[in-house]
Formats: sequence, C-alpha cells, structure tokens
Amino acid sequence: MKTLPLLMLLATGSALADDAALLRCRAISDAAARVACYDAIPVAGPRAAVPAAAVTATASTPAPAAAAAPGAAQAAAAVPAEPAWTALPAKPIAKAEPPKQSDSVESSIEGNFLGWVPGQRIRLANGQIWRVEDGSTEDTDLRNPKAVLRKGMLGAVHLDIEGAYRAPRVKRVQ
Repeated sequence: MKTLPLLMLLATGSALADDAALLRCRAISDAAARVACYDAIPVAGPRAAVPAAAVTATASTPAPAAAAAPGAAQAAAAVPAEPAWTALPAKPIAKAEPPKQSDSVESSIEGNFLGWVPGQRIRLANGQIWRVEDGSTEDTDLRNPKAVLRKGMLGAVHLDIEGAYRAPRVKRVQ
C-alpha cells in the first residue's frame, strides 16, 4: 500500500513533464523546429524497455530535422528522456474461503436427567430434539447437565453429556 502513492506521484510527474514539453514546443516559431520538438516527445501508452545501447546511440546522433533548423536541437535536448519502465509481477488474488461450520454444538438438558435408552428422545435447552440411535444405555441422576453435540466419523453425531460415562450416537428429530 505504501507504493501506491509513489506510483501515483510518478504517473502525475510524467504527465506534467509531457504537458511542459508540449508547451515548450508550442512556443517555437519555426515550423520545422516545432515539428522536430513534437517528434522528440515520448508517445504515451504502453512503455517498453529500451536497451541502453539504443538510448546512447539515439542521444549521440543528431536528428535530421535538427540539422535543418538550429532551434530544434535545443528544443529536443530540453525534453527529458523517458525512463524504461518494467512491469511488476502480478500477485495472485486470494480466494475467500467459505465460513467453516462448527464441528460441535453446545447446549444443556433442562431439569433432571436420569439417563437414556435406545430410541429415547432428548430435548436440549436450545429447542433441538435428538433421538438415541445406537444400542447404548446409561442410568444417571444429573441436574441441568451440559450437553455437547460432536460430529464423528462418516457423519455420525455423538451427544457428550457432562457427568455421563458414554456419549450416545444420536440423530436430530427436530
């Protein structure tokens, strides 16, 4: 983010330099010299890197229009050479991951809980009703125990009840 203002400054600076060069060329009264001045202004658009040998050869050899008009060489020399720009490597756009669903749900069983038998329905404090699916049984005497539903392997859901020794496999009824 810190490079963005710098890039904007460089872009506006080159635009101002081009405007200044246009104003300088406009002020030249000789037609041939004015055309040579305009020809010396870099063309806007995609910037390509120029080899250093080509830059030094162009700077050392005078333009044909400059030989015809004495003021054109001074006007062309006054226009600064455009720097060779290189493109920055593109960064891959990170994909937004979908929100992860929780692997567990916490609630409690209201009132006295005396245990379960196969097929029994258990109502949680959050309003969900779950049915015991496996053949497990347990006798307990718990008051408002905390209950946590956990996902198991192959889509199984187990009800982990605080104070119980086992966690029955359950299926949601409502």
